Amino acid sequence: MVASSQAQVRVAGESQREQPELELGAFRDRGNFNESYSNSIELKLRIPLATSARNQPLQAAAQTSLTSAQSEYARLRLMLEYQQQQAQQALLTADQLLDLARQQRSAAQENLALIQKAFTLGEVDLFALLRARTAAFDAEQTFQQQEIAQGLARARLNQAQGVLP
Repeated sequence: MVASSQAQVRVAGESQREQPELELGAFRDRGNFNESYSNSIELKLRIPLATSARNQPLQAAAQTSLTSAQSEYARLRLMLEYQQQQAQQALLTADQLLDLARQQRSAAQENLALIQKAFTLGEVDLFALLRARTAAFDAEQTFQQQEIAQGLARARLNQAQGVLP
């Protein structure tokens, strides 16, 4: 769009006047009903002169179009840069949350293994074992949800950068 507006400005600046016109006409008529037909040929040549009254509005319109296209381009470029930065920050956050979920899952599995061993030895009751299993299950689900969220954040970053799947 910017390139076409720049071309319009160049055309408006270089074409100082309209194109010359040439007309050719043939006529056949008679004065009254009793007279014979007379044939005539007409040739018109129109050479327009370059005037500022014609050129200034065309140049101003072309310049306005160029300015509008450039501002729209700048606005879109800034919007895309913002979307990319936002997507990169979301991916960074998703990576950090995934690391935390991984650590939480590891701790919950270790805790479950210890409580399972203690339950086998008779030192812990069934309620504590079930609570540890629930915590390990919840930690596993949180980890899987964070993996999905990280994949979504990566996909959004790729989309913001224009990467096609």
